Amino acid sequence: MGQKMDEAFKEKARSLKTILGLLEQHPHKFGELFESVKKETKLKIKERTLHRHLDTLLELNLIVYDDKEGEYCLPQSKKQVFESKHDYDLALKHSRLLVFSTKETQRFDQMDPFLALDVVVFFDDPLNRDIDNECVMQHLKTGYYKEVYVFMQKYRQLLDKTGVSLWAGLPKLFSSEFAGETPSEIVVQASTLKDEYIKLPRRYGLGASKDEFIHVHRKEMKEIYDLRNLLVGKLYSIVNDVRNGIPMRGYCDHCPHHKLTIKEQD
Repeated sequence: MGQKMDEAFKEKARSLKTILGLLEQHPHKFGELFESVKKETKLKIKERTLHRHLDTLLELNLIVYDDKEGEYCLPQSKKQVFESKHDYDLALKHSRLLVFSTKETQRFDQMDPFLALDVVVFFDDPLNRDIDNECVMQHLKTGYYKEVYVFMQKYRQLLDKTGVSLWAGLPKLFSSEFAGETPSEIVVQASTLKDEYIKLPRRYGLGASKDEFIHVHRKEMKEIYDLRNLLVGKLYSIVNDVRNGIPMRGYCDHCPHHKLTIKEQD
């Protein structure tokens, strides 16, 4: 029984990977996609099975359905079209170097998700400055402006406005008062506190003494965590795209794009 389930899981995984690979090349209508999946996987896949696979990918926001064209495509109408496989491979390698860990560097796949968000948002912090995080932020600005970058700017502005960016807990944004709690649990706790303001220790060494504190209104703290949870989801959706063979959109100062020809399709 277990072996059959393992085989079924592997077969589904292979089909999902094949679907994403085909849609990376260009949008497909259902019939065309059905024939291509059968050919690529050499499986006797049924139409209802393909429908289930597509529903799974749609629920995960890994693909979208274009009602106007009657086609399935990547959530990139936003699609980047590369002139050659070499160009695509080069862009994907660059994206993977920015988001995945190496022997020398820990990146998003091995970092606490909330830490990953904060080190990107504070890429210009003298204590955490990192060229890879700066490149990621440039990609977000040029390739995901409305859906991610604008929210990151709002998040950074709110942290600076409230003084939380000077909190000793950055970049993890945790306080000993809520030790061991998840961000969502902290929001619940913060909303039930009797005091209107939450007291946080300021980072020592940034012009503060050891007994200086920041006072943040609990409603603003809740707004910070709500925005933070939203951004973590968006950031890791991009990481998941790269894991599935979709290069990051946009460009940065260290992109190999001067060697590539990339078109943005509407």
